[in-house]
Amino acid sequence: MRAILLSTLAGFCLQACVSDPISQDTRSRTPAAGRAAPSRPLASPVVDASVVSRVQFAIRPLGILPFDGQGLPVPSPGGQRCAVQIADSPPDWQTLLARPGAPIPHTTVRIYDLMPGPITPIDAAPGDMPLLLSLGADASGVLVETPRPDGTRHLARLPWQGDGIQWLVTDQAVSTRAIDHFGSLVFVQRPIDAPAWRLIVQDDAGTRRTWSAPTIEPLFPLPSPDPDLLCMIARTPNGLEAVAVRRDGQEAIAAMPMSRTTISRRSDEVTAYQAAITAVAVESSDDPEILLFHPISGRAAAWHIRTGTLVPLLEDSISAVPAEGGYLIATRTDLRFMPRLTRPRPSPPSARVLDMPAVVRPTPSGNAPFLVLGPSPTANRELQAWSLQFGIPAP
Repeated sequence: MRAILLSTLAGFCLQACVSDPISQDTRSRTPAAGRAAPSRPLASPVVDASVVSRVQFAIRPLGILPFDGQGLPVPSPGGQRCAVQIADSPPDWQTLLARPGAPIPHTTVRIYDLMPGPITPIDAAPGDMPLLLSLGADASGVLVETPRPDGTRHLARLPWQGDGIQWLVTDQAVSTRAIDHFGSLVFVQRPIDAPAWRLIVQDDAGTRRTWSAPTIEPLFPLPSPDPDLLCMIARTPNGLEAVAVRRDGQEAIAAMPMSRTTISRRSDEVTAYQAAITAVAVESSDDPEILLFHPISGRAAAWHIRTGTLVPLLEDSISAVPAEGGYLIATRTDLRFMPRLTRPRPSPPSARVLDMPAVVRPTPSGNAPFLVLGPSPTANRELQAWSLQFGIPAP
């Protein structure tokens, strides 16, 4: 998936501001360029996919970020800062997947100020310690991993303010793939000399709960839209499954899943990684979902957790993030808006937002702008960054 994401960031034309009608033909319209940024507040969402509406947005260039060819920058919840993985050469698959005997990477993580601009680095990483971006971040900082010469891997938080590092997990084991789950740390862990993973939930007091089940091996935690649901990609006899397990507050985790959906007939960790790095939670009181790359259909999809339904999104899509009334979807050729659907449709309606390949990084705060990343026109090891404020005008 990183290869797909990176190929999407190859060659583009930025339009400063466009407005495009939603059309059943997802590729037939040419965006209008050069319009002024919207002056009125971003308004009500599309509630019916058959309604013809218009999308509008304001986009502002932020500057250039370094890029190691692997780790996409992780924005802070408010979008003011981001964490960037920096390396002379990108880490290999053995290191990315924390496999036994993986080499120690020559990587670090640095915090950058994005707002109000220009982009400014903050020296937050301690010394020459190797650091990799993990899967998540929270209001305090970004989660990072440090592979160690004895084969262990520790987890830490690198603060957004750039004032040191906070160690979270220092077991004599391989701890990796960490996310924040409503104040708890969720990650997978294995012994140094064994390949099988188990899921661990650690609260802010350090109390842990471990989850595993017969024939279900958790590989990657997924961001969850519900504090009472632990979500993951797991290896099973069926291949790879998206799995949700109910959590009873801080006290217990249900023994068996409440929801299971096959996303791939293959069971390798590279395929699981492809889905996990694109995963985004969409909060909803009655129909929570997770957006992720779906290997079977070869496109992004919305996993409706409680029903187990997978709704494929646009053809050629590689990732999606929730936006007002629907999704912003990165395809191999452009960035599009698609109204939210609760069941599959053969030709979902969509509107072009940017006539360029780009990857959108969501910010957890609903009021914060999106971080849009595209290839630098001058260097392969750089990304151009923009701030995108998106909305749907009132009728």
